[in-house]
Amino acid sequence: MNNQWYSLGVLRLLLLVILSVFNATAVAGVAAYQQPESNASLWQKVSAWAQHLPFNTEATPGFRWIETPSLHSEPQQRTVAPGGMFRRAEKGPHIGVNGVAPVAAAYPSSIAEQNLVLDVLLPRELVLADAEIVWHIHALENAVEHRLHGRKLGLTLPDGKYQISLMIGTYVENSTVDVHHGKLAVTTFNPRIGRLQGESTLLAAWEVFAVKAGVPTHKIMTRERVSQFQAIVPEGEYDVFATIGDARQLARVRVGNGTNAITRMDIPTGRVNLLATLDNTPAMRPMSWKVFRLDGGTGRREVASPERHSASLVVPPGHYEAVAILNGKQRSREFTVSSGTFNSIVLAMD
Repeated sequence: MNNQWYSLGVLRLLLLVILSVFNATAVAGVAAYQQPESNASLWQKVSAWAQHLPFNTEATPGFRWIETPSLHSEPQQRTVAPGGMFRRAEKGPHIGVNGVAPVAAAYPSSIAEQNLVLDVLLPRELVLADAEIVWHIHALENAVEHRLHGRKLGLTLPDGKYQISLMIGTYVENSTVDVHHGKLAVTTFNPRIGRLQGESTLLAAWEVFAVKAGVPTHKIMTRERVSQFQAIVPEGEYDVFATIGDARQLARVRVGNGTNAITRMDIPTGRVNLLATLDNTPAMRPMSWKVFRLDGGTGRREVASPERHSASLVVPPGHYEAVAILNGKQRSREFTVSSGTFNSIVLAMD
């Protein structure tokens, strides 16, 4: 009996010790949690530590550090230019955020080493990704050319004369600049551009022509079988054509600087289904169709020629003739298509 009481006493003592240790640990943890954070940011600590590292980035061609706002991206990023030609602080497609251009960090290099800055002043209303802003840098003396992206670039180039081309959508602007060591050249472009959009209820072929003095001058873009498109274009007037089958519609659109101009095409069309039969079932044999438009002021004009026993066509409203040819036999039928109608043409080839 005494042994049992003794064992219970030991267990109680051990339990008291464990609870005491747990309480002390919890109090220490709360105190540490309530302790104010250090004023020094993690990056400042890392930078101070990095200053004592033995490597020398100045001896590595093509490498520099760039700094961007720490709230939006990594505080610093190490980059190398294509072919080691440039040593620069660069705003690339994955670096700049919300239009904030990076600046050279104080460590380890100075922005004073740059000898060319490329900048583009975009309309405030126009939102573009850096990948949509394309620079071509062409060295005239040695025909070396490089392609870069971004709104603002700071570069270190070999001395010489360069042709700078800025391309945003269909907008292109060129400039020539002399670059010298120790002298900063700044080339700024101020394009007057906007966004042109086209929409259609059906897949259409699109053509866009620039208009000068009320006359279309040259085609600037085409798109095949899409229901919508968009493109950055210089400020001005444009003729937009949408074609669905034999139906075609035109709209003249004005694009202002920084604006988003949308043209919606509602092309009046009807659908025609062609079917050739043998013994009241689909023919399922090689054959040909020819579909002619009979009105429209151009006389009898072929608009489609499917090479199978069945076909589906989208055509503008009008009067048509369908001709089916199978094994030397020919059958035909005239029909009229109205906007939004569904027309089924079945020809027995027996």
